[in-house]
Amino acid sequence: VRAPLPRLRPVAAPGVAAVPVLRRGGRPAEPRRRTGRDVLSPAARLLAAPGALLAAALLGYVLPPRASRRATVVAAAALVWAGAVLAGLLPLVADGGRVETTAGTLVRGVPLTLRADSTGLVVAVLTCGVALAVLADTRRTALERSALLVCVAGTVGACLAGNAVLLVTGLEIGNAGAFLLAVAAAGTSAPGRRRAQVAFGVQHLASLALLAASLQLLHAQGTDDFAALPPGAVGVSVALPWALCGAVRLVAGAALDPRPTRVSPAWLPLAALPGGLVVLLRLEQVTGGNLGVLTPAVLTTLGLTAALGGAAVAVRRWDR
Repeated sequence: VRAPLPRLRPVAAPGVAAVPVLRRGGRPAEPRRRTGRDVLSPAARLLAAPGALLAAALLGYVLPPRASRRATVVAAAALVWAGAVLAGLLPLVADGGRVETTAGTLVRGVPLTLRADSTGLVVAVLTCGVALAVLADTRRTALERSALLVCVAGTVGACLAGNAVLLVTGLEIGNAGAFLLAVAAAGTSAPGRRRAQVAFGVQHLASLALLAASLQLLHAQGTDDFAALPPGAVGVSVALPWALCGAVRLVAGAALDPRPTRVSPAWLPLAALPGGLVVLLRLEQVTGGNLGVLTPAVLTTLGLTAALGGAAVAVRRWDR
């Protein structure tokens, strides 16, 4: 056998390249077909899920009133698709893995990093499922349907946020959806408008507390990325406003009085509760439980207790 001559490219004999490869048994192997999972890469799904929800919210709002059923179908399809896309990432992160992508830079030093882990994906998928049940009421107006999708998009964004600034951004999108829900439910009554303004203002101030904590991290550590923070980087001065944001989101749902409408309480399972839970779970991730008495378990217990108290107040107002 002679060695191949140098600087000569191997070329297949004429007609050999077109011969199909035979499997065992004499049958030619079929070419591999692209499946639905190959269309979007795992990293692209992190951007596509919240983007599809926001696009469906805009489309459902601009459709004419006579297309109400069509708008409901569009909203339900967006929720099912987003939930399925995110659920498809669960096997990739089941053993502690992560799916991550960066889509540019929000401001200097704050990259748009989306990161999927098992905790965030589970909360996001469950929120999409709850939204489907909430959307089953076909009497909702176009603004209400769009507001529901905005709430879910904000929660999904918060679940996939890779740093504290993006976490605040997701919470603020959920706040905007809650405000739209309250406005749509309040109608023209002055008390309803005041309740909407109070609820939105309380949630906004809580998000600003988390933003202040993230700015402290950026100044002290040079990053607010959850995966890049060194152990012990989060002290009490950062953890307190962080925990305050999560606790307020769990309890402030009582500010939305459900008495005049059937819609506004839908914000609780779609934005307030999952958003507050994600905030506290991210606090546990970045601290590792090294806060002495202010452990994440204690903070989570206090937050859940506050949420139950807020739910009891809401039920009491409804009964009246």
